[in-house]
Amino acid sequence: MSRLSRGEHEILGIASDLADPSGRNSPESAFRMWRVAHLPGILHPYSEAPESGRAAFRAYDLELEKLLVSA
Repeated sequence: MSRLSRGEHEILGIASDLADPSGRNSPESAFRMWRVAHLPGILHPYSEAPESGRAAFRAYDLELEKLLVSA
């Protein structure tokens, strides 16, 4: 069994449905789409995001990756 709680599984399932209501999407692909589509712009050196925001998004990305790898 994965280390994800029932609530975490539910949240990732909802995220997948929001990303692709057809049901063909998975939590992993929803996460990777978010990572590719949004994270580079936030972390770009010329982004208007404050460094504290960038650090928070880096931490968020790392935690999501850990959750999905352990699933």
